[in-house]
Amino acid sequence: MPKSRKYEGVVFRRKESRIWWIRYRDRNGNRRRESTLGEDWNEAQKKLRERLDARDNNVLDVIRKGESLSLNQWADFFLENYSKPPLRMEKTHEVNLRAVKHLKSTGLLGTSARRSSLACRRCFSLQPPLVQ
Repeated sequence: MPKSRKYEGVVFRRKESRIWWIRYRDRNGNRRRESTLGEDWNEAQKKLRERLDARDNNVLDVIRKGESLSLNQWADFFLENYSKPPLRMEKTHEVNLRAVKHLKSTGLLGTSARRSSLACRRCFSLQPPLVQ
């Protein structure tokens, strides 16, 4: 038997906006509305499907929290919990500290994970391929 329409999502645009939005219900039946931050309808549909799959797999809250986490917060958490011995060698921890210090000086760590990911993709796409 198909699900009721109220449990599926909708992709829509707000008036006078080129950005697509998604609306869906979470596991508790509460309505959620999010911007896709993009102008591509196919990408908006993809994000909606990801959200509905996450809801059905009971990981939606984790995904939403991770997207709102800044790279700076994540880096501090990583350095505190996963970079120190006994999980990593002391030299590795020192290298990680230098890398985070460098990233903080560029201002990249103050952005959200999504924006910093896009910035990294742009940066890597501008570099010429390595020749072996």
